[in-house]
Amino acid sequence: MYAMLKKEFFQYTAYKFMFLMGIYDLFILPCNGMITGLQVIWGEHFCNNPKLYYFAGVIGSDGFYAVGIICIILAFDRFLEMSFPSLARYVFGGVKTYLWLCVPILYQIYVGFQLPHVFNIKIYAMNSDPYHKIPEMENNPKFHFAEFRIFHGLNNGLLIVFLVLFYGGLIIIAKIKTKVYNKPQISKVQRQVNL
Repeated sequence: MYAMLKKEFFQYTAYKFMFLMGIYDLFILPCNGMITGLQVIWGEHFCNNPKLYYFAGVIGSDGFYAVGIICIILAFDRFLEMSFPSLARYVFGGVKTYLWLCVPILYQIYVGFQLPHVFNIKIYAMNSDPYHKIPEMENNPKFHFAEFRIFHGLNNGLLIVFLVLFYGGLIIIAKIKTKVYNKPQISKVQRQVNL
């Protein structure tokens, strides 16, 4: 993370997006990895510490949504850098980069007011219902919102579509640039950022 802050790297928009992703990872990984791991080791269910597990779920699941948006923006930036460099400077140049950095943060805030996922030790995964697969406790109406399930599915589906579109386009453009000109037309920086 420290290396990305050096001027030689941080001047490129891709490194700014990757740095923000790194900050998110610092907050998300303890919630999705360490807290949930300890929860499984200790055999603690949501009821043992609802506030801790609720906030770990909020940070973990909302952070997942924000990082997904960062990945899409990063893929879009890389695609434009390789295929239309002048358009990339127009879309992401200067202060506009920082406006793009606000998008995942605003999206995370929006999602934060939705129903978060909470880790469930019965299925070893995040779930909107912390009592899923627990007899006589699952299917609690407080934890079942059809709209949220639709939102979650739509978010994940669009994430896949956009990433395949942008990175697929990036691969095609890179292949065209190297074949058409019989020599690599990809700059050293573009290679470093994309590989």
